[in-house]
Parts: sequence; structure tokens; C-alpha cells
Amino acid sequence: MSAKSAIEEKLKEIGAPKKYSPLNPNETYIQRWDAELEEFSEDIEDYYDENRQTDEEKEQKLEILKEIEDYLVKKLFVQPINGIQYEVRAVVPFGSSASALGMAGGDLDMTICVHPPLGRKRTGEIKQRTNDILREIVKSIESGKMLNDREIEDMEHRDGARVPIINVLIDGVEVDISVSMTVLVSEQYLAAKMIDAYAKYDHRFILLAAFVKKWLKSKKTDNNEDYYRTVFPNSCCSVLLVVFFMKQYKLLPNLGARHPSLIENVSWVKARGGESGSFGIPNAEVKRWKDSNHCDVSLGTLFLLFLEYYANLDFMNYKLLVEEGELRHKRKA
Repeated sequence: MSAKSAIEEKLKEIGAPKKYSPLNPNETYIQRWDAELEEFSEDIEDYYDENRQTDEEKEQKLEILKEIEDYLVKKLFVQPINGIQYEVRAVVPFGSSASALGMAGGDLDMTICVHPPLGRKRTGEIKQRTNDILREIVKSIESGKMLNDREIEDMEHRDGARVPIINVLIDGVEVDISVSMTVLVSEQYLAAKMIDAYAKYDHRFILLAAFVKKWLKSKKTDNNEDYYRTVFPNSCCSVLLVVFFMKQYKLLPNLGARHPSLIENVSWVKARGGESGSFGIPNAEVKRWKDSNHCDVSLGTLFLLFLEYYANLDFMNYKLLVEEGELRHKRKA
């Protein structure tokens, strides 16, 4: 079933907006809901346009990252740390700020990718080595050897966290510094590139994801913090929910299946050189897919469908395979 047919069928199941009753037989349910939610769709688009990260903010974050990378490569890692000689493979941004989802005032998530690598199951050793490295970074900042010309505030080494990080304000920018010891390019880095690749296929993805994140955050109050943290998805998961939802309606492709070589060939060398935000996916390939799969439906209608989809999903018995866009019963997983 095409994207248009699937969406039309679902909207028919939901029913038409009240002001379109009795129904005009010449209008589709998509047209009726798009008209009903036209102003809301404009609000979603305006929210992104008015709150997106500026080029100046992005440049400031990249300058901070580059200064940190230069110090690590030229100063900190020239000597062993706790008896281990590390090699910096790359220092890269990840998360929203490294993609088209970067919003004004957002933080900078960065990961220091080092070798020798460690397998995923060696969690205790990974955590110990990570904290050894982060501890040396804290010492370098506190001593004034690192970032000495910048304003440093509220630095905290969260060594007991599941994934240890340094959280610090650098010239007013909140920065989270983590460490990766994977053989291949870190998943955090690839995730940011995936966001931009999906945006290339359908720009509505970015607009919808940004609004969903904002909407979910609006549900948090001073009195429900524990409940919010337990019930509502975090920023990363909310984006994945949008990806999965759009794949259910064939509005986004399976990138891993469609472009396996482009993604598998991402290397640390390419990461250091500023790998293309969308893996270099050819425009002609994107156009061919859009010509076959694009459905002209408004952002407001997509948000309505997003809420309807997850309000009725049985999370207890089903799991979401996001990259495949597949809903699978947990007993078969």
C-alpha cells in the first residue's frame, strides 16, 4: 500500500473534522484534515524556523571542539594515561547540535574516539579507562593548561554515570564530553549523520521531530520530574519514534538497506575531515525515491497521526526495529 493510501485509510478510520460534516464527496480525508490543521501546520514550521540553531552558534561550538581536539592530540595523549598509550582517532560532535535538529541555545555533545578499542562486553574496563581519560581532562582544564582563554563554569565529572561524561559550561555553551573506544566509527557520530540523511529524503521529518521534542518537553513540570523521566522518552528516543512512525507510512526509507556501502564505508579519516552530513547520498537517488513514495500531507496532519499511532501501540508486547521500520512481537524477537 502506498503512503498516500495508508494515510488516507487511517484518517478515514479516525473520521473527518467536524466542520466538514456532511462530507464533500470530492475531497479526500487528507485534504479535509490538512485544511482543518493548516494554521497548526504553520505553527510547527514557524517553531523550527524561529528556534533553529544559527550558523554563528554552530561555528562557535565547532571552534570549541577544535580547540579541545588540538590540545588532546598535541598535549594530553602524547603520554600514556594510567599506563595505556591512547591514539585519538577523532573528536566529533554528535546529537542534535551536530545535525539539522540543532536548536538555539542547545548544548554541544562531543565524543573523543580513541584506540586501543575495547569490545562492548568489557563494560567495567571501558568505564575505568573512560574515567581515567576524563579525569586528566578535568585536571588540564582546572590547571589552566587547556581552554585557558575561555570562561569555564560549573564543571562536573560524572564518573558514576552509566556513560561517564564531563559536563561543563564553556563561554556559555553547555558541553558534554564523552569517550568512545569502538573499533569502527562510533554510533553516536553515525546517528547525527542519519538524521541529516533522513532530512534529505523528507524535510518534514526535521520539522516534525523538532516539534515533537518541544511538545514532549512541555509536559514536564516542577512537580512531575520523576514521573516525566519514567514515562516520557528522552530527546534521542523521541527522534527515533518520529523516524519509526514515518517509516510505518513509507515516508522515509531504510537507509541501511538502500545505501549500505555509503554508510559502511564511513571511516575515522572521513569523520575527522567532516563526513558529508547525509553520507553523500546522490540527489538523483533521493529524487527517484521521492517520485515513488512522496505523499503531500501537512505537518499538522502528520502530528495528529503520530499521536494516534503511539497512543494505540502495544509497547508491552511489541518492539520497534527502527532502522528496518518493523514492528515485531517480543515473543518472536
